[in-house]
Amino acid sequence: MQTSTKIAVAIVSVLVAGVLVLAALLIASKVKCGDASKLFSGCLAAVDSGKTGSYASQTGVRYSFPLSWSGDAYFVDLRLGANTLRCIADTGSDALVVSGRGCQGCPRGATFSAKQDASKPSTTIEYGSQTAVTQQHNARIQGIGGASSAIKVVVDVMYKVSGSSVSNVCGLGRLAGGKPGAQGAPPLLHQLVAGENLDDCVTFGLGNTNELVLGQFTLPSNAVSLPLSAASATMPWFTVARSALGSACNLPASIETLIFDTGTTETLVVSSSAAAVKALNQVTLAPGVSWPMAQYGKYVQPLQLAPGSLPAGTMLIGINWLRQFGVVQFNSDTSKLSFAQ
Repeated sequence: MQTSTKIAVAIVSVLVAGVLVLAALLIASKVKCGDASKLFSGCLAAVDSGKTGSYASQTGVRYSFPLSWSGDAYFVDLRLGANTLRCIADTGSDALVVSGRGCQGCPRGATFSAKQDASKPSTTIEYGSQTAVTQQHNARIQGIGGASSAIKVVVDVMYKVSGSSVSNVCGLGRLAGGKPGAQGAPPLLHQLVAGENLDDCVTFGLGNTNELVLGQFTLPSNAVSLPLSAASATMPWFTVARSALGSACNLPASIETLIFDTGTTETLVVSSSAAAVKALNQVTLAPGVSWPMAQYGKYVQPLQLAPGSLPAGTMLIGINWLRQFGVVQFNSDTSKLSFAQ
């Protein structure tokens, strides 16, 4: 979820049916994709099944989506019917939330084609700095192989939005067992993984490749991995427990839980620990995973917690810290969060 100084915990969900795959896998090392075979402006690429660490890939298949940096977030382009909508690639939420036709306050640009339906119930959701009135509509995402393979989805469509920073959101967070979110639909990421038997793995290529990969991805040899905590049944985030890190970690003992959120701009530290973190010369989680505070301290902001919203010892690491790495991978199959240059 995108925010500069605060975090909201309302969770929205979207039901995604599974992505249709080509009947035969493409085995070339480079695959050219025409307009009809694009999803999120990406394409299906087949790679060798191989292994990622000690984990054998289920299918060797991946979906590669171009990422674009826009000053404070990475975006992917999502094709809904005939329209392409730019959405934040966000590991801090689990929903697909897009602008509707005639929306008041929505981002400029393409919108979802359906108008607000007076006969449908509306829901007010809050995430980041946005408050939006939404309705769930049936839609089709252009799949692999042309219109005949478009997939049916349920989308949370915004019709009235307020807030200091308003965006479409492609939520890539996870919930335990793909449990339905607040509005009753399973998370987008769970549906994509389960529908296509993909590796449960999201990789951000933030270096020269600028790509988002779902499914199989072999890490560079210099990758450093941290242990991911078990998924939450209520909070759609990737977390690492401070207690699971080695002796190289120099965070204050008051920091207990680390959340890694690609949709958040700043690094947010619970207020009682913010000064201690800022006072460090360098924040280190493990050898090879560190941030010199002379360069990255400017992104640290105090996190004001609403009662019961997050663990008291929370530190949320946002995209301005994460984008120093060439690769950041969230692999639920191996329970590893990996970083590489």
